[in-house]
Amino acid sequence: MPENPPITQSASPVPANPVWDVLSGQGVQQEIQALEAREQEEELDAQQEFNRLQANPNQLRLWLMAFIAVPMLAVVAEIGTHGEFPQNLLMLSFLPLFLYYIHFSVRANMLVKETIARQKGWIYSSVQDSARWVDLAAVYPTIFNKGDNSQNVSDEFWGSVALSNQAVPFWMSNFTYSIGSGKNRETYYYSVYAFPLPKVVGSNFQLEPRSSLGAELGQLFSGQAIKTEWVDFNKAFVIEYNGLRSQDGPQIFETLNPIIQEKIMALHQGIGDFSLIFTGAVMIVQLHTQIKPVYTNLMWKMAIDPRDITMIEDRLQKILSLGADIVPYIN
Repeated sequence: MPENPPITQSASPVPANPVWDVLSGQGVQQEIQALEAREQEEELDAQQEFNRLQANPNQLRLWLMAFIAVPMLAVVAEIGTHGEFPQNLLMLSFLPLFLYYIHFSVRANMLVKETIARQKGWIYSSVQDSARWVDLAAVYPTIFNKGDNSQNVSDEFWGSVALSNQAVPFWMSNFTYSIGSGKNRETYYYSVYAFPLPKVVGSNFQLEPRSSLGAELGQLFSGQAIKTEWVDFNKAFVIEYNGLRSQDGPQIFETLNPIIQEKIMALHQGIGDFSLIFTGAVMIVQLHTQIKPVYTNLMWKMAIDPRDITMIEDRLQKILSLGADIVPYIN
């Protein structure tokens, strides 16, 4: 008996009702179905491979033994022939094992997220979509208009979570971008969580963790710094906005009232540093960590570790709880 039930060969279920999207703010069922169609073949292949290896775990062990044994035998043969340790040959011989590891890491990443979406009735797309990034950067430049190459969003989820006797719709995704090239290239990895607000906020603004050097410098030189009356909140976050303090300050404080500050600080204590953006009728949380499995390793055990599902669900629950908690206090 396999430890986990086999993954079915169907794509993630599409809800009967349209879902909320961070770009359109309304139902996008047809567009999301098109995204799923683009990746359905790849997901089906991953699911079939998982089911096959889960039913025949010895096949995976034999492949692993071969990938480890063959390089060792090649090194021994080279030493016996030339009497020298073949460092370059050793590195080259382990290349298949490295590629095999990457392959199963990608598979695990997809299968864990597919499993979550299937269990929750959410929609999931693993596509690395640079075109989608272009649209997001145009609407939400403070979040997505970053980097000078390799920008994309991936692992997008659309769905809703029941909180306080109501369904809270959400969209979440990974966001990756790079700066520079060659040895100077730096790649940055984020996850983004968005959900609708009941009304448009008076002024758009964002909270950046004070641990961010950029946030500190931006406030220092802007001459428009504003702070709340809560010292601990000001120690945790910097308020950033475009505009004039005299005009935007009162509207920002109207949104960022003491009760909402308490809710934000509670989330900060629960998940650590994050950026929080109020823009129009949308609230967005950005984390400097991606939505990905940590415990599942298909090379050693052909099963999805339930701790990965719990970890991803718990983080989303905490973030969406912030939205559900503050909605009644948005003035």
